[in-house]
Amino acid sequence: RYAYVISGHTHRAMVRVIGDLTVINAGTLLTGQVPCWSVLDFDKRLIQFYEIGDDGNSSASSEWAI
Repeated sequence: RYAYVISGHTHRAMVRVIGDLTVINAGTLLTGQVPCWSVLDFDKRLIQFYEIGDDGNSSASSEWAI
């Protein structure tokens, strides 16, 4: 029934496909991990992950087709 599940429990940016379901972890702000965030474009079927540096600036770290 659903194509996507978006969660944040693992505190690690990821995309996993299980059958017809795509599981997306958008990232983490947890101390001790690499802080990151993401932008999902459902029209282009693309997710872009961004890491947050020590200076507070973001840089693209990886891109996935979803």
